[in-house]
Amino acid sequence: MEGGKTADNHVPYDVPSGTQDEGISSQRDNGEPTSLAPAPFVQKDDPNRFYVEEEAHRIPPLPSFHSKGVPPEDLKRIPLPPPFDDLPKTGKCEWSWDGEKRILLANFSSSVSSSNTFAMDPKDEAFFLQMMERNDLTLISEGLVSVQSLNPDYWKPEYLRRVLGQEYYHKFRRFDTVKTKKGFEKCVEVDGMVSMKVGDYIQYLEKRQDYLQGVMDGADPSFAFVNHEGQPKTLKNVGISALYMIDVDINRLLPKLSSNFLESFRYHGVLPGGSHCMLNSVTSTARPFMGPNMYVTPPAAFTHFHQDGHGTVDSGHLCISGYNEVVMLRRLTERHKKHALMTLTGNFGGKKALPTYFDGLYQEPHGDRLGKKPSWPTKAQIQKCREMGYCPTVCIVKPGQLIHINKGRLHAFRKMSIAPLPEGDCHKILREKTIEEHKLTKETLCVSVAWDWMYRGVSVGGINREMGTVLEAVVLNRKNGKISLAIPEFSLFQMAKMLNPGQKSASRLDSFLPFGNSDSHTSVVSSMPDARTICRGILPSLRHVMKQQLRTLGSASSSALESSERGERVTIAKRPNTHEDPLKFPLDPYALDGFACKLCSRELSNVYYHCDGCEKLLSKDFNICLECHGDKKFVCSVQMHPTNPKKHATMNHTGAMKANRTSRCPCKNGPVCAHCNFCLGCSCRCHTWFTLHSRMFGEAEGEALLGGVDAACAPCDDSQQSQKLGDLLAERLEAAAKVY
Repeated sequence: MEGGKTADNHVPYDVPSGTQDEGISSQRDNGEPTSLAPAPFVQKDDPNRFYVEEEAHRIPPLPSFHSKGVPPEDLKRIPLPPPFDDLPKTGKCEWSWDGEKRILLANFSSSVSSSNTFAMDPKDEAFFLQMMERNDLTLISEGLVSVQSLNPDYWKPEYLRRVLGQEYYHKFRRFDTVKTKKGFEKCVEVDGMVSMKVGDYIQYLEKRQDYLQGVMDGADPSFAFVNHEGQPKTLKNVGISALYMIDVDINRLLPKLSSNFLESFRYHGVLPGGSHCMLNSVTSTARPFMGPNMYVTPPAAFTHFHQDGHGTVDSGHLCISGYNEVVMLRRLTERHKKHALMTLTGNFGGKKALPTYFDGLYQEPHGDRLGKKPSWPTKAQIQKCREMGYCPTVCIVKPGQLIHINKGRLHAFRKMSIAPLPEGDCHKILREKTIEEHKLTKETLCVSVAWDWMYRGVSVGGINREMGTVLEAVVLNRKNGKISLAIPEFSLFQMAKMLNPGQKSASRLDSFLPFGNSDSHTSVVSSMPDARTICRGILPSLRHVMKQQLRTLGSASSSALESSERGERVTIAKRPNTHEDPLKFPLDPYALDGFACKLCSRELSNVYYHCDGCEKLLSKDFNICLECHGDKKFVCSVQMHPTNPKKHATMNHTGAMKANRTSRCPCKNGPVCAHCNFCLGCSCRCHTWFTLHSRMFGEAEGEALLGGVDAACAPCDDSQQSQKLGDLLAERLEAAAKVY
């Protein structure tokens, strides 16, 4: 074992000790150790009749500092999900509900008029968006793509060959089909990405089709190609090896196809930056890339259990052709996610072996060196998850269907083949029914378009849950050394800013538009929650995040350090970055570049620390977050030079220098630094001195922004509830940072 993982990178099932009782000292006042015995763990039932996500981190109670944590046998069934109202009956959408599989199907095909104009009924749309807040069910929709608008010339392999044929693509994943002892087919993922020309890939697909249809007349089933480094490669058998083309950025590589998709997709509100996305208030230059991407593969390839964006983003998966077998669980606490993975992927070994599970939380789903991927879940494993209240969905997504995957939900995809499945496979019956219903007799190429986004929610409670979930995931990702795809804090600040709740008086100036009657234009989307609802929903999260920012700004203002000691100097920038002249200031505060922590990659939403040494000696930006500065993580060496890793203050970040030498240094790597007067080769202190910057706002503006949102929530009869939600969020984030 290394780094807490087994040799094949599966994770030992062990719940760590928590720190809920950190206030209990392990020493007497005189410094002598106490004789406190470990406190026994006492399980408690959830007092709520239905599952309450905001309080779920408390059940079971957080492990005591003196206990050994929560063993799996002490995890009881979580409460039932709350019921929902009757399905709408507008005649414009056909709704169906499968309570056992937890699938809500919405068919919007009837929402199209005779002139091919798409318009959801307001009742259907409101219910659709409310159900997107529900993570205990799986929402699948049809009719959100205009088939008539899809240009068939773009959606076929020949178009990829014509546009990208001579270009190399570097993200093909190989899956080999093998026979089990009982004669069933099983797909095995092979480490390493395959690099090849797109034209060669289309030729491979054609040869595979000929081979499987028996038209090759005994010809060699191998396929030869040359990778981007000029090295010849060979697939021994095209019928055995399936190459999965993943993450194709259609906007960059296939712009006409991308435009055609956007023209044909009827509900842009659920796309990245759409009207129901948290990124809607964020300028496009500050948004991380979230797709849409295209995925192409023969059947049988799979993506094992994972969370999109390591739990920080929602995703939409639109099936264009082929069939996707899906297993998905409801959103759970970290402890229950680990328990679910143990149930679904666990390898219990022998009596002396430590049980392990596949790490679907903090590994890339198609990463290398993850060991043997677990088998597909069985009916028995799904039933265990159902008994625990994990609300498992087992379904097949068909062409034209869009599945919504809420942030933080563990899920797995498998491209459906027509091969028979063993009796215990959870998709056996569904696959057989699908093959019979659609009369499938040969392999169908699987093509999907998928994207990540950040659903905001439409109700006060839903918005609060969406914000709390992504903020918790960011904390957990930082703790586990993973990069979060989402930017929740910056999105939160921008939402608050765009709502402009502090603006109390209208301008006396005329409209910019000198033509027409501006009052006749309706700019508000009917399904959008009003400003007060959004303010009430974001207030607990905004209050928590803003107080952290203001606390840092306030403490820095009152105790700005001009010390010359290593790691002790902090100066304060004169003004926020947004107040700087963009022609002179090196960073664009409304862009993404430069606003991720150099050490942990966390977003730098507003307050951040800028390394003085990297600025003055290297003319480069080395920006870090509050946590990394507080933990002195900058005391390290980071290569900033493109090719030279030498530990010299004029080449790289050298925060780990410990010597205290000035002139005539024996290291002979001088000279003396003109800023700190210590040797640049072994003793320079500049890379431990920082300037505190504000990206968007200073202390006064931050207080005004928070006060404006707070005031916009009034008059409000649930101010105590808002405060309670804020306290629960703070407790939840502290638990994520210290307990899990």
